[in-house]
Amino acid sequence: MFSSIDLGIENCITRCLWGCLLSIICGFFVFPHTLTFFKKKKIGQIERGKDIVKDLAKLHASKAGTPTIGGIAILLSVIIPILIFAKLNFYVLTALVVSLYLGFLGFVDDFFKIFKHSIWGIKGKHKLLYEAVLTAVVLYCMYHKYGSDIRLMLRPILNIETINWFLLVLIGVFMFFVLAGTCNAVNLTDGLDGLATVTILPNFAFFTMLAIFSGSECMIDSLKINFLPGIEELAVVFSCVIGSLLVFLWYNSWPSSIMMGDTGALMLGGLLGIGALLLMQPFFLLLTGIIFVVEALSDIVQVASYKLRGGKRVFLMAPIHHHFELSGISEQKIVARAGLISIGSFILSLAVLISC
Repeated sequence: MFSSIDLGIENCITRCLWGCLLSIICGFFVFPHTLTFFKKKKIGQIERGKDIVKDLAKLHASKAGTPTIGGIAILLSVIIPILIFAKLNFYVLTALVVSLYLGFLGFVDDFFKIFKHSIWGIKGKHKLLYEAVLTAVVLYCMYHKYGSDIRLMLRPILNIETINWFLLVLIGVFMFFVLAGTCNAVNLTDGLDGLATVTILPNFAFFTMLAIFSGSECMIDSLKINFLPGIEELAVVFSCVIGSLLVFLWYNSWPSSIMMGDTGALMLGGLLGIGALLLMQPFFLLLTGIIFVVEALSDIVQVASYKLRGGKRVFLMAPIHHHFELSGISEQKIVARAGLISIGSFILSLAVLISC
């Protein structure tokens, strides 16, 4: 079908489809066993009192005890498909290391919450420190891979022909905001049954297509994107994750049978963030991830307002999906609308990619 265009694209798309399908099969094997194990070991969502979540405590009372750390099941269901269908080149290995690092950070956070009965887990400033160290390592690796072309990451706002140490530091700071911002925004969004899942799926779908296009010489001229040989392997990884997330949504939709926890949220957010950076197209996250942007901004605005305006709040509760809940909108309707907005953002992003 694609032989007249590019045999590389045909091969990649085939592996993407088979990887996604195998992930779905593995998912329907892994998730039931994981659920049984978590229930047996009583690894579930902890109940937060009214002194912490106020009026939300009554709405979310039924969620207490729901098996969590579902990120482990997501990881287990994609390992075999990725190893079978993806070639472990620089792009794939970097993406996997980053997502596993952040997934482990999330697992430690979940561990403290569940087994040490700590409401907040790892302190926010400590999380940011670990994410800053990771960013420094990623910057070093990407600079040695891309060389001076790493400056193209900032091309929409800075069109610079040469690179120096100041610009490299600026890129590092920018990368930190992308990585830390994405994984923490996904984590903030993961507050309702299925919400994080339905909003991140269109993001992975878009970057899967972008990875295929960026790895094909015959597509880069018409789309005016960077040619990155081997980057199409990221599309295979993303496709496997999409397959696993479809199964996860089967169990995570309201009323949720399992939650992804910080383990899954940080792992998936990190994979999305590093994928956008490796593709040299991080600004597309502002379009495809509009829900994550709004969720993160609502939290920032709420905290800033509370501190600067003497305890006054903008929202009934942040992040904003809790504001809608407390306003009387049902959980299912909030999730459905967020999913529709994410699909619209996916379509808009494709339109921008093709037309600009």
